[in-house]
Amino acid sequence: MNPLYPACILVALVAASCIAPVTVREVAPPTPAHPVAIEAVRQYKQHHQRNPYAAAGELLEGAHLASIAIRHGDTQTIPAYNQLVARLVEELSASRILDQGVVQLPATRTTYTLQLENPDKLRFLHRTIYAADRVEFHGRHAYSHSIKPGIGAPIVSSRALDDKLGLELSDYYRNLTAVVRFDGNEARLLLADPHRTEAFQIGGQSYQLAANYSATTSLMLSHERIDKLGLTRLFNPSKFDNTSRVTAVQPYDPDRIPVIFVHGLQDSPSTWAPMYFGLMADESIRTHYQFWTFSYPSGYPYPQSAAILRDELAKVRAQYPDHKDAILIGHSMGGLISRLMITDADERIWTNVFGQTSSQTQIRGRSAELLKRSVVFKAEPKIDRVVYIAAPHRGSELAQNFVGKLTSRLVKLPDTFAELRDDLVSRVTANQAGIMLDRVPNSIDTLSPDSRFIREVNRIPTDPDVPVHSIIGDLGFGSDGVVAYWSSHLEEAESEKIITATHFVHQNPEAIRETHRILLEHIGLPLAPLILPRVNKHRPDLIKGSGPRSKR
Repeated sequence: MNPLYPACILVALVAASCIAPVTVREVAPPTPAHPVAIEAVRQYKQHHQRNPYAAAGELLEGAHLASIAIRHGDTQTIPAYNQLVARLVEELSASRILDQGVVQLPATRTTYTLQLENPDKLRFLHRTIYAADRVEFHGRHAYSHSIKPGIGAPIVSSRALDDKLGLELSDYYRNLTAVVRFDGNEARLLLADPHRTEAFQIGGQSYQLAANYSATTSLMLSHERIDKLGLTRLFNPSKFDNTSRVTAVQPYDPDRIPVIFVHGLQDSPSTWAPMYFGLMADESIRTHYQFWTFSYPSGYPYPQSAAILRDELAKVRAQYPDHKDAILIGHSMGGLISRLMITDADERIWTNVFGQTSSQTQIRGRSAELLKRSVVFKAEPKIDRVVYIAAPHRGSELAQNFVGKLTSRLVKLPDTFAELRDDLVSRVTANQAGIMLDRVPNSIDTLSPDSRFIREVNRIPTDPDVPVHSIIGDLGFGSDGVVAYWSSHLEEAESEKIITATHFVHQNPEAIRETHRILLEHIGLPLAPLILPRVNKHRPDLIKGSGPRSKR
């Protein structure tokens, strides 16, 4: 492997952390092309500055006339209906009329009584509301969009994240589709959840509900900049302990299978945006799966990060004991963390290192608790399948070269780890286990091919009832620039897909399609085409390699 590759990748990661993965700008919404919409917007503009109730009433009346045309079979009026409903929701939100529940709205022909249908758990009317047709996204994670055409106005309801964020990201960023149902001058505005509602009826005819599944996530990535957590959590992980959590991208659904994305070293959940957007383009995936992410400070030794994930999964089981068995998809170090979720180590690693069980080893206090959580563990329940992407099962040479060693020295671990190191050195020496530590090992150290933990865990087979799959990048010389093929390859993998790509292979369209295939196979559905948009030729994950491919 060219020794410049790791250095180039590190520079690329630092540069990428300074650039928003998604940026958003407000654009003019589509110009109404239908006479009903043109007239309604004209009337709306006359009242907009002086009387928001009358302005909203004109938009509502236009939507009513459009719905009558649709009821009579004029499907060409659906775009006009959608545009008018989008502007209606914006006006109601901006003027705070939406907060009132039931309101009288005067229009040219009549006065409407508008009532808001508020589905369960939809508590977002005091949040900021965006119509999806008014925002435009750009950036390295914005090339892909998951949009379903149909009836209704896709909107996003949002408020800033805070430390109270748990599993439900939808308490902060929520995907919605607005539709209005009329009965004379009685109107009901429904903010539907497109994850749960697939159709909307007008005049006894069922129409597909429009949806923009990527707008919510894109807006969140743009506003919150969670991608910035990558490097800062690598170098000072203990400062960001409160950012460790499993989070659901969409509202929890007991009937859908959780797919949990686990990011790698110096990364964040934002790295999964291209795969999430791509998978959500398939209705079968949307119908059968729900997507969660595991976010954690990646500077900790990865066995410690795995212990954090076990704690988070226990919280999820306590909150939603009825959730279906999950699928883990781990990239790079996230693959190693995922592997530990289906590994029954129990006391084996501890005994091999110390020569006796944990109860016999004289380590006490915080050191003992920290070490036991990381080394003594059982396979997690409710894990049904694992997909490894560019996972260094046998370590990465990057951890041993100059760049890796330099980066490792910059990682600051809390004092608890220093106490553990001092305790370990005395106990390990006394037990002649053969481990000498010159400092506290961090995540980079535990990824070394010479890592004792790496060697010990590879002696333990994973749960044979949980199938695993490998997706591996290869630039043409048996490596993706960070992880070599010999480290990623697993004989026990049910499938292995080698893709010409860098270590960012999880964002490669072929990796997304392979993951799509695995998810369809998991629920017994035949392979179906997954149409992905054209990808920017300058994206780093699509760097092409050359030369013969090495298998070992």
